[in-house]
Amino acid sequence: AAMVVGPLVSEALTVEGLPLFEAFAEAAVESLVSGLPLCDRSLSQAVSEAFRSENADAGDEAAARCSTLRAALAAAASDALARRRAELPEAAWLLTSTAATAGASPAGSSARVEVRGTAGRQVLAPAFALGCAAECDVQAVGDPTVPPVHCVAVALPGGVLVVDLCLRPSARCSDDAQGDESPVALLTAAPQRAVFAVAWGKRVVHRIGARTRVAFGPSAAQAERLARQRALTEALAKRSGADAAPHEAPAMKARKTEEGGLSTASTSFGSLFSVQSSEPSSRSQSPSC
Repeated sequence: AAMVVGPLVSEALTVEGLPLFEAFAEAAVESLVSGLPLCDRSLSQAVSEAFRSENADAGDEAAARCSTLRAALAAAASDALARRRAELPEAAWLLTSTAATAGASPAGSSARVEVRGTAGRQVLAPAFALGCAAECDVQAVGDPTVPPVHCVAVALPGGVLVVDLCLRPSARCSDDAQGDESPVALLTAAPQRAVFAVAWGKRVVHRIGARTRVAFGPSAAQAERLARQRALTEALAKRSGADAAPHEAPAMKARKTEEGGLSTASTSFGSLFSVQSSEPSSRSQSPSC
């Protein structure tokens, strides 16, 4: 039977007793961590039709319904991640702003999307769709291979969650260093993932058509500056640790040579001295930004 899509389709439709967006968010979170494709094609189709059911340019009421629909998807994604936070620690960084790097977009800010390396825009909606359909928040025209709704994205405190609705691997590249096995990198760069995440300050380029790529994150030039800044911060942190190491030597020597009560007092004093003397070194070498 044909599916009837109305203005509040996300509330009217249910999948196994769950509202559409709640069921979709649960499947997306599972796919994010497992790396497996979305198991239910009907979910992707229903979400695509939900986003195409209303055009915000049709009037104030239509725009309000579009806003409600996008807020509902964002809330469902956030709730799904929160419910499974304990069992899926790999994705917990999406719910906190600590994943954002220096100079990156703060939590709650708008996501930046760039089409074909030229047209970049900030998307203010908490969730948005990308494709060739007029109802998409980010529209890519001129390439007949771009589907009506290729993917949907949700802005979260730690970054952007992207769900590819085409259910097939798409070419993707990230500015994450090769071999990086951090939770952020593992959920970002793998091209076989139908669901991936982009931390604030990171840049990921995703193919949505034969001649069309979209980039999530800062411009290429800004991403390069942020990468250099991260590398400098890491280098200074390592150097601070190396500079602090010599201060530990007197304390260690005192612990080995002193005896009785003096040994305990010396150890305590030595530890205190080591901590105090290392702090100025750390501050003096911290980057100004």
